[in-house]
Amino acid sequence: MRRARDRASTVPASGKLWPAVILLLLGAAVVPAQQPTGSESIGDTIRGRAQIVVSSLDSTSDSDVTPRILLSGIEDLLQNRGLRVVGVSDHQWLRERNIELPLERRMSRVLGALDSTDAGVVVAAFYLSTDAQLFVQFVLYDPLADAVLGGVLTRSRQGLTVFDGVQAALEGLEPIVERYIAGGYYADQPEGLVENIRVRGGAEAASVLFLDRLVGRISSGELLVPFVQYEIGTDLHVVAEKPGYHRIEQTVALANRNVVLDLPEMIRQTRFDVGLRWTLGYGRGVGIATRFHIVPDTLFVSLEHYRLIEPAPSGDARDVVFYDYNIGIGRYVLFDYRSIVRLHLGVGFGVVVSDVVGLDGRDYTDWYALLGDPTVELNLNRVSLFARPDLRYALGVGYNTLGRVWIRTPHGLMPISVGARVSW
Repeated sequence: MRRARDRASTVPASGKLWPAVILLLLGAAVVPAQQPTGSESIGDTIRGRAQIVVSSLDSTSDSDVTPRILLSGIEDLLQNRGLRVVGVSDHQWLRERNIELPLERRMSRVLGALDSTDAGVVVAAFYLSTDAQLFVQFVLYDPLADAVLGGVLTRSRQGLTVFDGVQAALEGLEPIVERYIAGGYYADQPEGLVENIRVRGGAEAASVLFLDRLVGRISSGELLVPFVQYEIGTDLHVVAEKPGYHRIEQTVALANRNVVLDLPEMIRQTRFDVGLRWTLGYGRGVGIATRFHIVPDTLFVSLEHYRLIEPAPSGDARDVVFYDYNIGIGRYVLFDYRSIVRLHLGVGFGVVVSDVVGLDGRDYTDWYALLGDPTVELNLNRVSLFARPDLRYALGVGYNTLGRVWIRTPHGLMPISVGARVSW
């Protein structure tokens, strides 16, 4: 937002209102004002049509007496000096929805959100009421030029009633309005500056930061950031973040006055997933698995169980039930979380327990190491399909049946597992 260099002197800021003065620091060139000609009064020109807006700077205030008195007092002041009031508003957006933003940014948001197509000037009053004093930051804003023309910070004693404090504050606004009517304030369009940036996409309620500073949150799919005052051609570092989602970082070149920035869709982080798998060569079995992501969609710990029944080949033999358990740690490599095809590797340990049905005695236990566990994954957002060779080497320790050997299917082939996962 721009500020005309020719401005009224202001009362020094103090207390909780000092950040509000920042709103009036930015400048624009001063050029001679257009004056009414002949019998035409200022109220008959676009400069003579005024809109009034009042907003509280106190996020806890629930009183509606002060804004109504301020609105009435400003309206009387403008009309008595020949200005025609075309709209009034007790604007609550400042204190209800944007408390996280700095004061100057919240004040800019209120002015930028106004529908001021019929007004040549907006008279805004941002107030803070305490037990002893009433602080009011008055701002004159040109909606056609997107410029702050002037302003003053007033501080008055509350007096016996709210009316006394408001009347004292209006005395500070009076010379600012008279200066405007006399043609002392006029701003031209800036050259080489970005007027606003519209951010679209990302995720609903995602926070948007410019140069590590919060500028707002996405609502209904977009965020309008007015009065940014960056030079055209600036490379701007933009961050979008939301709890539970992957962070987006981009550096964009601001190529024109009105910039539209389309963010990619923000992807929810995976913290936990469960899956089913089936292994070729062990067709009479089925497995379940779960993974806990230490780093979302990157580093995880896995737990798996596969149960297989091998029926007896003849009437003299017995059925055998195999229980396969393993634990491992894995990491995605090469492709990031947005890729439709992903690859992860892992290592770990496991054991196959062989239980001969109807045979009392000790079960066989074959301990093994998971080596590599390369898995190709088809990433379909919350659902994924995967396939992998089971690279398991039996260690030959304990009461085992395999000895030291690569574990293979009964047909002598490398086991291949396929399955599906659902993530949260």
